[in-house]
Amino acid sequence: MNNTTLLWSILILSWVTLIFIKKEEIKRFMPAALFTAVSSGVIYQIGDVLKFWYLKDVAYSLLAYGPLPVFSLWILRFTYGRFWLYAIVNVILDLGFAFVVFPWCGRIGVLGIGPWTGIIVYIINFLHATLIYGYQMWQEGTWPKLK
Repeated sequence: MNNTTLLWSILILSWVTLIFIKKEEIKRFMPAALFTAVSSGVIYQIGDVLKFWYLKDVAYSLLAYGPLPVFSLWILRFTYGRFWLYAIVNVILDLGFAFVVFPWCGRIGVLGIGPWTGIIVYIINFLHATLIYGYQMWQEGTWPKLK
């Protein structure tokens, strides 16, 4: 299986998993999922300009609009309202992504990475996850009011 086929499969399969979530929950968390896709685009561009990484082929689009927003939706669905649980889940998943998935993608030629990429990706992903949680709070009107 070539890389493009693999990435397309991941995109399609990730969206198919949403059939297991109630329609109301999808409506509730979809704005945060879309925010994830858009903000990931900004993060990718900054990382590319700063030479933290680069993605080949159509890899970025298929990742940013496939598993990234869908995973965010799933994680929010199970953890929203319990920030510490959300943070712990993201610490574990971000470690796996930064030090297992990202290097594997480098080995199969989907992206190019440098010696510090894992640490950089981990920090960025965790900060991004915190921003996504804050966005969901803002969407639901639960963001603390400043006096």
